[in-house]
Amino acid sequence: MKIFISGLSNVETTLAVRGFPVTYYPIDYPFFGIKTAVAGSGYRTALTAVSLGDEVEFMTLVGDDFHGGLIRGALSDAGITDKYVYSTLKNSVESVVLQEVPFGRRQVYCDLKDAQEITVDAGAIRDAIADADMCALLNVNFSRVFIPIAKSLGKPIATHVQALSDVNDAFNAEFIESADILFLSDEGISKSREDFMAALKRRTCAQVIVMAAGEDGVLYCERGGEIKKLKAVADADALTAGAGAALFAGFLHYYGRYDCTEALKRAEVCAAVKMSGNSKAGAYPTEAEIEKKLAEVKF
Repeated sequence: MKIFISGLSNVETTLAVRGFPVTYYPIDYPFFGIKTAVAGSGYRTALTAVSLGDEVEFMTLVGDDFHGGLIRGALSDAGITDKYVYSTLKNSVESVVLQEVPFGRRQVYCDLKDAQEITVDAGAIRDAIADADMCALLNVNFSRVFIPIAKSLGKPIATHVQALSDVNDAFNAEFIESADILFLSDEGISKSREDFMAALKRRTCAQVIVMAAGEDGVLYCERGGEIKKLKAVADADALTAGAGAALFAGFLHYYGRYDCTEALKRAEVCAAVKMSGNSKAGAYPTEAEIEKKLAEVKF
C-alpha cells in the first residue's frame, strides 16, 4: 500500500518514574531509565508502516538545528525520503515523557515550538497525495491543508486525534468530520467509554472508529454497527513508547486485506510487539513477526 502521512516528528526524552505524584529528590539515579530518541506520532506511524512493507511519503516540519538533523538521519536510516521534511520551524519539536514503571500511566510534556503557526504549500505535495492509496493526516495544524486535497482526489483519510476528551472539541473538529478511519485513545475520557463512543458515532461519518484503551484493549465500531471490544495483547516489558502509532499504522496496513476485526487483531499484535522492544526492526514490527505472534495469541 502507498500511504501519505502528515504528522509530528520530534526528539523525545523518556524518564522512568516510580509513580504519580512524583516524589521530590535532590537527585535520583534511574539506571537505564532515561532514553532519548526520535519520536512523534507522525514519525512512529511512518516507521511502523515502512517496517510492515508499505510505501511511505512522510510530511513533517523540523528546525534547521541539531534535532532536525537527528530526525532527518533517523528517517534516512529507515529508508524514508526527506523530500517533504521542511526545515521551517525556529526549533525542532521536543517532548519529555514521565513513564510510570512497571508500565502504567504516563505524563507527556510536548513543546511544539512554532509548529502550530506554520502553513504549508499543499499544492507542492498534491502529487504525493494523488499517488497514495491512503492519507494518514495526524491532528496537527499543518495537516489541515491536505484534507480538501485528499477529499477532492477521493483518497480515504485516516486520523488519530490522540487523547480526545470532548466529541465537540474545536481543535479536532475538522479531523473528526473528515475522517474515514478515526482513532483515539481513552486517556482523556472521564465518563463511560461506551457512552463516549456512542456520542462520537453521532459526530462523525467515519466508516471505522477505534478507541485504544490500554490494558483493556480496544473498543471499535463500523458505520451503522454496534460497539465491540477486543482484548489487549499483554506483552509490554520494556521502556518503549509508540503503541498507539503502531496500533494505528498496523490497522491501516491490514484493513482492506481483512475485515475490521481481523485487521484490529493484527494491529493489536503489532502494538504488542512494538511495546515488547524485541522487534528485529528496532522495535518496529514486520509482518512475519506479527504473524508469528498472532499464532500464539487467543482473542
